[in-house]
Amino acid sequence: MKLLYFAKWLPVEGEIKEGDMYLFGNKVFKAGNDKRYGRGLKKMKLFLCSRDIKLYDEVYNPVTDEYETVVKDLYEGGGKRPDKCTDFQEVEQCKSFKVIGQISEEATWVKEGDEFDEYRDVWYFELNGKWKYLARNSVDWMRERGEEIKLVCKVKGPCGHFH
Repeated sequence: MKLLYFAKWLPVEGEIKEGDMYLFGNKVFKAGNDKRYGRGLKKMKLFLCSRDIKLYDEVYNPVTDEYETVVKDLYEGGGKRPDKCTDFQEVEQCKSFKVIGQISEEATWVKEGDEFDEYRDVWYFELNGKWKYLARNSVDWMRERGEEIKLVCKVKGPCGHFH
């Protein structure tokens, strides 16, 4: 049985520096002092993602490399449709997913494709100069209100602690 939450490397903005992860071909590498990462490559970070997609969620489409809002019908009238949108059929065809937040860089054992039980394996934190624990329903509520939050996901490690 597939769990709803999983780890996925995604491109992020910014210059690649030594110690960062970057995409070369179809593999992700750690930047060293070889300077190969200076030539138009994509900086990558590991994110917690979800297959649990609901109406009006923002999803990442790996085919177009864009974020889109899920609507009931791509052809719904009234001009209320967002500029970048998709429907559930397209979400399934493109294998789109919801991006929850960046996985803490301290969770060094997490690999792309690892799956998690949200309530057992993941804690959410807001990072505004200091760590602040957030309950999952608080994250949804803050996002519904349009609040921008920098979310970092700590994952339970083999030692039983969250990193």
